[in-house]
Amino acid sequence: MKYRNYYCSPKFSDGEKSYFGNVDGIPEIPMIEAANLDDFERLFHQAVDDYIDSRGIGKKGSKLGLIIALVTLVALIAAAIATCPKKAQHIEFLTDRINTIVTEELEERGGGDLAPLGLLFGNAIVVPLVEKTLTVNDNFLFSVGKLTIDGEEKTVTFGAFGHIFSASKEQMKQALKDNKYMKDYLDLLKK
Repeated sequence: MKYRNYYCSPKFSDGEKSYFGNVDGIPEIPMIEAANLDDFERLFHQAVDDYIDSRGIGKKGSKLGLIIALVTLVALIAAAIATCPKKAQHIEFLTDRINTIVTEELEERGGGDLAPLGLLFGNAIVVPLVEKTLTVNDNFLFSVGKLTIDGEEKTVTFGAFGHIFSASKEQMKQALKDNKYMKDYLDLLKK
């Protein structure tokens, strides 16, 4: 007997007065037993159908779903690689963040006579400072910016999918206060 490329050879038991047999090559299907050949064939078909359904054998949807998932994954990886922020983007982001923090710090300290001049030329000091102390690890899918502050590296930026994220403003403020060069710059501006 053949059904959907599976075979079963029913045998007749005189003692039991019934037909019995196993599906060839599928030990997971228990022995089939029936009073007549028509019932045996029906049970054989049902067992094979249940087995195929439980394994997802021959389902186009399962292969299509897998293909779609793989294509989506490859597209996401390609997008992450193509849009991974470079060092220049980390520097620009960090410079803007530092200038914002310096401006707020000066406002809190009451400014000082050199405050407007310091803000005007802030980039002239901040950009070289950031360029000198920032290292960016490009991990293809994402990038990580680390500032070297007094010989210790601190992670300050994370870049992925064309965006840069940073530590909280308070953490950045504290890191800047811990940096000797930045502290001297702020002290100069408050005079």
